[in-house]
Amino acid sequence: MGDRSDTVKVAIRVRPLVERENLQQCKNIIKYIGETALQVSEAASKMYTFDYVYPHTSAQGDVYSMVQPIMEAFINGYNGTIFAYGQTGSGKTHTMGTNSNSSDPVANWGIIPRFVHDIHSGLQAKTEWAFSMKLTFIEIHENTIRDLLSTDSKSKEVTIREATNGDILLQNVYELEVNSPADLMKALERGSLNRATASTLMNDSSSRSHAIFTIYLTQSKKPTEEEMDEDLPGDCLTSKFHFVDLAGSERLKKTGAVGKTMAEGIAINSGLLALSKVVAALAENKPHIPYRDAKITRLLQDSLGGNSKTLMIACVSPADFNSEETTLTLQYAYRAKSIKNKPVVNRDPISVKIEALKTRISELEHFINSKGLSIPAGTVTSPMKSPSIQDTSSSVNTSTIGMGGVVANNANLAWKNEYIAELEKNNERI
Repeated sequence: MGDRSDTVKVAIRVRPLVERENLQQCKNIIKYIGETALQVSEAASKMYTFDYVYPHTSAQGDVYSMVQPIMEAFINGYNGTIFAYGQTGSGKTHTMGTNSNSSDPVANWGIIPRFVHDIHSGLQAKTEWAFSMKLTFIEIHENTIRDLLSTDSKSKEVTIREATNGDILLQNVYELEVNSPADLMKALERGSLNRATASTLMNDSSSRSHAIFTIYLTQSKKPTEEEMDEDLPGDCLTSKFHFVDLAGSERLKKTGAVGKTMAEGIAINSGLLALSKVVAALAENKPHIPYRDAKITRLLQDSLGGNSKTLMIACVSPADFNSEETTLTLQYAYRAKSIKNKPVVNRDPISVKIEALKTRISELEHFINSKGLSIPAGTVTSPMKSPSIQDTSSSVNTSTIGMGGVVANNANLAWKNEYIAELEKNNERI
């Protein structure tokens, strides 16, 4: 399959035939080929190969096993996204666990409940780091962003803006600080109860919106004694993880939707069409990517072609009654495999620069000492030993970096630059 380290990973989950399909005597049309390929046998279609394929017999825990690598990346400072795509009634919300609650048997938990418990355990194991988490939970309902956690009926409209570094941000959204898996689960349950749903001929509890549950993680490395003495900021990582439960694509003649439910279905299909255009443009390396065509694509701009490790789960029905929709979903998912992202560790830029300067200082000191020479008296060795630097440090403005409000003082960079300049001079003399 080649190197797919930075591409969007794609999984297929096939749900079992449901009672309605059994009553209609529907046939199972999915043919599995090995562990990672399948085809729609009725249409004699091409074979599709994916990163993961989960047949209708797969349990929730089996599906969750593929999430471990992306969860570990999140703990190490990468952004992550998992999103579920497929026609209405194909099992997306069940797979994601968006409507889970703490009273459900663990075996029935979807991806989100399992993730929030495992992420806390993973962070507790990083004893040299302090961390904090907050989350948001929103839905896009008929092209309007609704805050599922806000209790303020007079709150401002949630809007999208782009930061100077290209990050996509939400304004006027309620951010909930969380300290435990129980806090995360309560927020998930609370938001899910506020989500728009309706009954259709295809799904008794059909999601009428695209939902995005996002965890924001800030990690600060506990400073060493040297860093504490020199008043240096510790390393800081800031990352976010989107769980996206897309509403299912609908055909009005199958869902029987009318009135408001029909209008919701039209809005759902419109957003999914915009998403398919973005996927196609990225897969074909087109110069213009139409992210701004819909709010869902705007919010997923980082996740598709940007700074994120992304996993797409395409959920399909095995029934011959849905063969056309299943084939279209497989084609869509196969195309998404070609999308290449640009994930990076999200570190505080001041900390990165200080770390580079410390490395250069160490190299120069080692070189000078290896020649049997000593660093001349008067060379700056710390901010406390440089009166000129110390005198100015109190007037230097501090700046807040990242989501955790990490405060870094630019004077730390100044004395390291001065020290390196002195060492470079000595290096040139040698």
